[in-house]
Amino acid sequence: MIKRMPKVKENKKVGKVSIKKQIRKNQILQLLLQEGTMSPSEVTTKTELTLPMSSALMKELAEEGYVTLKELQTEKNVGRPPTTYVINPEGGFFFGVKVGLRKTRIILLDLQNNERYFHSEDTIDIKNSEEFLGRLIKTIKKIIKTQKIPFERIIGVGIAVPGLVNSKDGRSISYFNDLKMSLKEYMEEALQLNVEIENDVNAISLGELHFGDAQDAKDVLCINLDKGIGMGVIINGELFTGANGLAGELGHIRIDDRGKMCYCGKKGCLETFASGEALVEEMRDFIHENNASRTESILKELGKEDIDLDAFIEVVLSGDQVGIELTEKAGESIGKAIGILINLFNPQKIILGGKLSQLKEYILFPVKSSVIKHSLPEAFAQANINYSNIRRKAGCLGATTLVSDKVFQPSKAAMQFV
Repeated sequence: MIKRMPKVKENKKVGKVSIKKQIRKNQILQLLLQEGTMSPSEVTTKTELTLPMSSALMKELAEEGYVTLKELQTEKNVGRPPTTYVINPEGGFFFGVKVGLRKTRIILLDLQNNERYFHSEDTIDIKNSEEFLGRLIKTIKKIIKTQKIPFERIIGVGIAVPGLVNSKDGRSISYFNDLKMSLKEYMEEALQLNVEIENDVNAISLGELHFGDAQDAKDVLCINLDKGIGMGVIINGELFTGANGLAGELGHIRIDDRGKMCYCGKKGCLETFASGEALVEEMRDFIHENNASRTESILKELGKEDIDLDAFIEVVLSGDQVGIELTEKAGESIGKAIGILINLFNPQKIILGGKLSQLKEYILFPVKSSVIKHSLPEAFAQANINYSNIRRKAGCLGATTLVSDKVFQPSKAAMQFV
């Protein structure tokens, strides 16, 4: 049996009552996460719950281990201090996994969203589904063991994977599609835990929404500049994925019909001009055709015989003129695409993440300059463009929300039961 998040015991007669109770508990947990410390009377003022109901539910949450009592100190002879509660960080744990084409990252958060463990490793043999997933499963189990986490306290695992994903079915379309079952089913069977699947760029956007620079904005474009180019769209504080989850394919906006053929079958896609892979190819061609002793010296220092994305970043940051010019050219194409998006969506923020965001001003300045040329002044004036502050952890942090939201964010559909 796959372990599910602890719920109130229910039967057919009291099913709706139990659902209501669980949703109300989730409301209280959400408030405690936001406010830190609260008493039943304070919960009552912020919800439609009565004081007896708030008191009873918070007591139940304490008995279940999700919250703990915290006695407030008061001055002498003032009276009995109010009964207050805080979230028990040991009450639950969430795993977030971000599978990238270069790196696979795993993060472990407790119930207060404190980071308890972080692991990063090279992505190897992603196309060999069972071998890759076997190593991932082994790593997760090892973390559970070494961190001494009670298995019954693990609420779930969120996994973000590259390419096309049907998150509703938990199925990866671009990768892991040779399994006899969906990726969600495969991982749940192996781990005996709740598992949720999402596209990597959407997970990065969720990371920015809950932990990064999108927390204080309603309308945000999260652009992932890595080996490829992707985008997550946040509208009115919620992730927008489109009719079948394919919204945000920024890398396949056609910039120039005379450009190279893209793997999608079209010519002139943004990825063929400005992705990390395109930049590496252009740099490699330059090295082979010219005397690039400076670049070759940097590669030697890095212990690499050939240019890759990590090396390209180092080359540009070292001040290499060719690398800078290639970056500026890519930034112009990216800025052109973003300018179009600003005219369409009028966002408050555009957050640049992914490996190329490590170039900071080298990529940011040409992007901004190009955006000014290709967007309405009134729309651009409202948009703040900057690189991500949580960069490499955005995807795995966002993946944790795939399971933590089930605790802290009661769905709008479920609220009808309250």
